[in-house]
Amino acid sequence: MPDTLVKAPALELRGVRAGYGRIQVLHDVDLLVPAGRVVALLGPNGAGKTTTLSVASGKLAATAGHLHVGGQHVNGASAAALARAGVCRIPEGRGIFPTLTVAENLKLVGFLGSKADGVADTAYERFPVLAQRRGQLAGTMSGGEQQMLAMARALGSDPGLLLLDEISMGLAPKVVADLYEVVGQLAATGISVLLVEQFVHTALAIADYAALMVNGRIVRMGEPADVQDAIQETYLGGGR
Repeated sequence: MPDTLVKAPALELRGVRAGYGRIQVLHDVDLLVPAGRVVALLGPNGAGKTTTLSVASGKLAATAGHLHVGGQHVNGASAAALARAGVCRIPEGRGIFPTLTVAENLKLVGFLGSKADGVADTAYERFPVLAQRRGQLAGTMSGGEQQMLAMARALGSDPGLLLLDEISMGLAPKVVADLYEVVGQLAATGISVLLVEQFVHTALAIADYAALMVNGRIVRMGEPADVQDAIQETYLGGGR
């Protein structure tokens, strides 16, 4: 029996509601990320995708519903607690330390309990350009190189669930393709991935499943081929 049939889902949201103050953004969201699989969360701007990632990472508390990570009920858990449980989010904007060098950024991962030397070696192997830039201030690198550094830092914490929020933002298509090649390699090692992405075809190319979100609700979920028509109608047919 395949492992994905016996392992608890990496992430599960059941009837989740969340928002900011009096503004409710998520309305009874049901979302499942099976262990070792890639799920693309797609939808128009303002649909609630980033809010969903905020709930999943512990940055925003759900006001109703249930959040499970690895089969464990984690409602109310802090972002730090979920990070220790293997949940790692790479937000839009990358989240690196621009005034530190590449090597120093990677060394900081060691304070999370990882071996700094091993983190750096793995980062340089996955992203050779970082090895060339190891002594350079992170803030002076290109956007694509900064995104690679953000991913390398995240992977240094040995996550079981990776949450990716628009990692292609502002990057050239070639750089985006290189980043998603790495995401595909990570998924092949068994890391579960939930990604939000503006380039629909790029996301669907590596996704095992896709979920379509509109107005704070999941309106369709399935294998990419099964939801492609609904996605196309939403993006091209006035679904905004």
